[in-house]
Amino acid sequence: MKPDIPAVLEDVARKLRETILPDLKGFQANMVGMTAAMLDMTAEAWDGAADRLVQENAALATLLGQGSALTGDPAFRNAAKEEAQDLKISTLERINDQRRRALIALQARIETDQSAQALNSAIWDELRASTERRRVTLANF
Repeated sequence: MKPDIPAVLEDVARKLRETILPDLKGFQANMVGMTAAMLDMTAEAWDGAADRLVQENAALATLLGQGSALTGDPAFRNAAKEEAQDLKISTLERINDQRRRALIALQARIETDQSAQALNSAIWDELRASTERRRVTLANF
């Protein structure tokens, strides 16, 4: 059997809503309803996680490379060098976390530098884009 994680999560959420939630009231009903909604959101996030992380890691590597060229600091280029050896979410997230930490250091370093305004704007554009990529369509609370 090949488990389809989003389908399993969506099925569990549906069963919670259809078979358990109707018999509950008050706080318990709210908790089960919220749990079902979180399972639906997790299913959606799971499906696109690897693609999102690959896109973000590439964008962060580009920005860090530009930052290294602008500042002359090889640490930013080095932070962008590691390539994922697999597509495990944990591997992609580890690289993403490392690059985000380096990006924070880069942005803090250049934010008052007038010659780096274009890069600073590009950093903020990517942060907005990454927030948009992470948006869950079901989140309405």
